[in-house]
Amino acid sequence: MNIGMILSNTPNILYHTFMDKEMIFFIVNLLLAAIVGGLSAVFTIGQYKSKVDRAEKDIEGVQKEVKEIRDKTIKCETMLDNQGPLTKKKSPISLTERGEKVLTESGGRKFVDDNITDLLSKVDGENVKTSYDVQEASKKVIATLEADDRMTAIKDYLFKEGLEFSDVTEVLGIYLRDKIITTKGWNVKDIDEQEKAKAAPTDGQ
Repeated sequence: MNIGMILSNTPNILYHTFMDKEMIFFIVNLLLAAIVGGLSAVFTIGQYKSKVDRAEKDIEGVQKEVKEIRDKTIKCETMLDNQGPLTKKKSPISLTERGEKVLTESGGRKFVDDNITDLLSKVDGENVKTSYDVQEASKKVIATLEADDRMTAIKDYLFKEGLEFSDVTEVLGIYLRDKIITTKGWNVKDIDEQEKAKAAPTDGQ
């Protein structure tokens, strides 16, 4: 090859060589940018996932605390319900919501309904003349049945609920009173006045 031609083509060779290097550098930089971008994206996604995971754990923790608070609230309400009064003391005495629950769940309501004829006879045997008399006689009659075999299931319920037989005497007595007063056609509202009259001092005292 002619040395002159080589020399004359040297600039072109150098130019193409330079351009090839520039292209390589460009491609390399492009690849590096892509790798860095990819790694950055992976890192960002990893951070986001980590935050999501932490948020999910925080939510689970809050949900657990809310459930615990709800369970404790329900437990407290149940305890209060189980410790509340069985009767409303305002005359005429009546059953509270808890009293109605005990009356039904103990089997007391069914006991009175099934034995109303016998119980009515016993109450009448107390020489009742007023609604107030029926109220007092009804409690007295129920109290005399503590050793009766028919009361076994009711007493089992009382034991489980931590109640005394005197509690069921009051509850069943009120229910029996209302049934008998209705049977006689009397009015339970008269009890208040009759009770006051009973407590009032008689002439000469």
